[in-house]
Amino acid sequence: MQTHATLLCHTLLVSLMMGAVPMLAQAPAAPPRPPPVVLPATARYISVVEARELLREGKLGGIIDVRTSEEVTGNNHLPGARFVNLFVSNFDQFILNLELDRNRPCLVYCALGGRAARAASRLDALGFKEVLVLQGGFEAWCRQSGELGQ
Repeated sequence: MQTHATLLCHTLLVSLMMGAVPMLAQAPAAPPRPPPVVLPATARYISVVEARELLREGKLGGIIDVRTSEEVTGNNHLPGARFVNLFVSNFDQFILNLELDRNRPCLVYCALGGRAARAASRLDALGFKEVLVLQGGFEAWCRQSGELGQ
């Protein structure tokens, strides 16, 4: 009398000999990742330390926070930051309405850095001469005990 395991092995062996390919469980495919962002020539990444120094010295023409309104509550933003959600349909017009000095460095950040890097291209197209993307975004700022806005 054959056991269940022996019968299963025999069935699998016969299937393989007849050219059948057994179906094995596969891990689900990972969700697609967005393509990497290439910064325009007018933009570069800067560290939290460098951003703090530029902020302290007053060398920035503006600070733009491109997170959503749900992400920005209370004082969880950099001092002096202006808020423009990257996903609004009229992002460019909102940026122009801020009347920032486009000839001075402009710091842009989001939660982790991805949206800020995408925003850098838009700022470049709007004529900003130097766009600084905060490496690691607001999360990095907080981890390194950066000052928060009021």
